[in-house]
Amino acid sequence: MYDPVERCARDVLRSEAALTIPLSRLHRALVAEAGAAAGTYGQLRERLRRSPDRYELVEPPGLPWSVDGWPEATRHAYQAELHRVGVVAEPRVVLRGTSPPPSEVGAGLSPVLRRLDATLLELWSAVDARSADRARVAEAMARVDELRTAAVRVGSGPG
Repeated sequence: MYDPVERCARDVLRSEAALTIPLSRLHRALVAEAGAAAGTYGQLRERLRRSPDRYELVEPPGLPWSVDGWPEATRHAYQAELHRVGVVAEPRVVLRGTSPPPSEVGAGLSPVLRRLDATLLELWSAVDARSADRARVAEAMARVDELRTAAVRVGSGPG
């Protein structure tokens, strides 16, 4: 059974054109919809980790240096800035059971990008968690978002 915040998260994830979305985008949407009940970014991340039957959290490898001793607010701000400038891929979220069928067809770019999302998600699952390839797959997921944004900007839309 879903609580109101989880229902909202499920609705946000289902309404997205992409199969995976950045965790920060989901958090912003939840805060806009549910206010303080959404919790912090860190609380949302932990909540999703504790629900692997409902959500998959695609977390690229962390920083190559430790920031564990830093104050939490400083650590989050530092990591958010690295994500913003693209130095480190951001964690992404996918709702379990939302992969498009391989035969999904349609006009435009949207079906192609959803298939690419699904392929990258399959690669993420297939690659060993300790492999540097995981970071490359996470980076590719972010590039698919850039393609969607560019398509909207030039008017072809993602679908």
